[in-house]
Amino acid sequence: MPAIINDDVAAVELAVAHLVELRHRRIGLAAGPVRFVPVVRKTAGFRRP
Repeated sequence: MPAIINDDVAAVELAVAHLVELRHRRIGLAAGPVRFVPVVRKTAGFRRP
């Protein structure tokens, strides 16, 4: 069965990198309850240096 799966970590890293490139400095993350796996992944991507 074909499937399309997104990479939550990479997606958030790219988004944050883009905002930093635009000289934004105060960047927040609103992702939802931490009991959901995609939220954990997005938080991990957001916290990476």
